[in-house]
Amino acid sequence: MVGRIDKIRDGKRAPPESRATRQAYTTPPRADNSLAMPSIGTSTAPPTPQVNGVAPATNGAPGPVATSTTTPSNVPPEIEYTLSRLSGHRNVRGVLVLARQGAIIRYSGVAFEGEQGRKYAAAVKKIVDCCRTNIEEDELKFLRMRTKKHELMISPDERYILIVLQDPSQ
Repeated sequence: MVGRIDKIRDGKRAPPESRATRQAYTTPPRADNSLAMPSIGTSTAPPTPQVNGVAPATNGAPGPVATSTTTPSNVPPEIEYTLSRLSGHRNVRGVLVLARQGAIIRYSGVAFEGEQGRKYAAAVKKIVDCCRTNIEEDELKFLRMRTKKHELMISPDERYILIVLQDPSQ
């Protein structure tokens, strides 16, 4: 056929490759250098390394802010991709992931850098704990707070608290 390259194995023509097999050869390797095929509905693009990590201190307080932009190997790429997608929205000023005890695990955006991030982490932990103790018959799933300058979207979980800070004026 014109324009088609056939593979020859042991003097015989190889069976035609499936679309997934061709995609595996043409898709660039992922950030972790793995060639695993994505599941249906996921992107093959590697996550952008714009989310920084923080080492928690031994006393439960947030530790120093890490300046590295590399992606830790123990975080699944799907989570990294989701956090970078959240951070990439036009109105989003920052994304913060806390441990249930209040220690900063991940952050992105200048709104959560340094001391400012620790202040947000402490305030959100207090808010979530207050809601938890005062709402006994139900469980807090999502909280949205809006001020003149910012809008906080808080999603607590059993182990983590996800915080997204956005500018509502845009």
